[in-house]
Amino acid sequence: MKSIAIGASTLFLSMMLFSCASECAQENKGADSKKEAKTEYTPPAWINEGENITFEVLEMGCNMCRTTVQNTIEKFDGVAEVNVDLDSERATFIFHPKKVNPGKIAEAIRAEGYEVNHR
Repeated sequence: MKSIAIGASTLFLSMMLFSCASECAQENKGADSKKEAKTEYTPPAWINEGENITFEVLEMGCNMCRTTVQNTIEKFDGVAEVNVDLDSERATFIFHPKKVNPGKIAEAIRAEGYEVNHR
């Protein structure tokens, strides 16, 4: 019975990695032809009242994963200066404690399929 469970886990992980690799290939296809205009960043007025937090986000395998985690965090009102680093598997951002609960952000990242630990 253990071998079936291990086999199923391995198959699931392989499917996830293949899917991730396929998405990366599509993401990178024609990347040179798609250059976005950079806009100047203006921090929110509450930024000095915000708190820094870092999550360890495991199972990110590519830039598409990094972008998914970053977009998930950025969708919350009360979040600023999101930085998701694929190599260190960390997501760091500033949040306003009266506007957003970091636990809700961690839940949203988990819902996307990643393991999250508070650092």
